[in-house]
Amino acid sequence: KSYLLEIGVEEFPARLVGEALEQLKNNIVNLFKEERLNYKNIKAYATPRRLTVIIEELDEKQQDLNEVVKGPAKKIAFDDSNEPTKALLGFMRGQGIELAHTYIEELNGVEYVYANVTKEGKEIEEILANNMANMIRNINFPKSMRWGGKNLRFARPIRWIVSLLDDKVIDFDLEGIRTGNITKGH
Repeated sequence: KSYLLEIGVEEFPARLVGEALEQLKNNIVNLFKEERLNYKNIKAYATPRRLTVIIEELDEKQQDLNEVVKGPAKKIAFDDSNEPTKALLGFMRGQGIELAHTYIEELNGVEYVYANVTKEGKEIEEILANNMANMIRNINFPKSMRWGGKNLRFARPIRWIVSLLDDKVIDFDLEGIRTGNITKGH
């Protein structure tokens, strides 16, 4: 899949364009690394009225995560009759597992409860919708402004946002600025 994010603004001072575009690109690269999303290439383009990022060959969903999770020590995980204690029950509930999925292993002379936990990856639409507003908010400027009663601070007022995954609009709200599939010229 390909993803296009375009932020349309009132005209930026030219000296701010390159740094803002680099921050946006880095924010997205860091998000994808954190969210376990693979992509082939990220291209970034800018003019004084828009910041644009195109991500090519993006995974359709997050990679599943298989991990070993360490729980409480065996001596506090089980009571005298070898029944699970509140500590073990809380650990299992937090990991979404049952007792049959746990095992005991020794670490530095102390036995601990462990579990193999598989977390299924989220769909790309959900990740983009939940995070793109923050990618825009996290762009910093030497001087920024607020406008129209918004708490958002940006170098110039944002007038439109294009957010497309292939041909589907990925909707998110940035303090009342809605996303769409329409860009604007002069």
